[in-house]
Amino acid sequence: RGNCTALKDTKTGKIIIMDCGVSPPPNIKYEDVLGVFITHNHSDHIHNLKDVRGKPVYGSEGELNIPKIRSALGNYENVTFIDINQEYTLGPFTVTPYPAKHDTDAPVHYMITTNEDSVWYGCDSYDYSDDEIEAAMKCNKIMVDCNYDEEMMFSGKVYHKAYPESLKDRIVNNGHASNQYIYDRFKAVKKKLILCHMSRNYNCEEAVRKVFGKGVRLVDDDLCPGTLKDVSKRL
Repeated sequence: RGNCTALKDTKTGKIIIMDCGVSPPPNIKYEDVLGVFITHNHSDHIHNLKDVRGKPVYGSEGELNIPKIRSALGNYENVTFIDINQEYTLGPFTVTPYPAKHDTDAPVHYMITTNEDSVWYGCDSYDYSDDEIEAAMKCNKIMVDCNYDEEMMFSGKVYHKAYPESLKDRIVNNGHASNQYIYDRFKAVKKKLILCHMSRNYNCEEAVRKVFGKGVRLVDDDLCPGTLKDVSKRL
């Protein structure tokens, strides 16, 4: 129902937050947070920005220069409109934005590095450029949008709630990546993958394992372990 990832440097204890669609994890201290990086302005990525008011916020001008961001942050004194491929240093973290493909004005992904580790943060996107793939594969961990299973999306099998065809079209063509797409693009580094942003309606662990096999990590509280419902008649 929302995205918020906290990255902690184990040496210093300092933290940066990637997206803030839900409240940051309760076990982190506000004073340890160095800044917040936003991928895009959909509600599930910015809804709880008020929780980090006063902290530096980074994101593209096309995503952050909108009234709902202004309202959440109170003012723009602590907002930095980022430039693609420019490095931003906060304590032990170096953060580099890359252009993403999603149905907003100027979405970005991030490569985060420290002296000892590197992470790719890739929510949300329906397509990854060769430049992004090359950058991501250099990282030790690759966190990517793995939203839906193609077989579930088009067969009429669903958890909880069926989507109208217009929403399916938006997800497939302008919104999110499928299990099969992510596997095809990242199979060479499968063991580095952390799969996230999984649909609670059109994905499940069984479907992910069918495509990826073993060796990937799943991160999503909404991933439903329940029983599939066949709603093809209703559709």
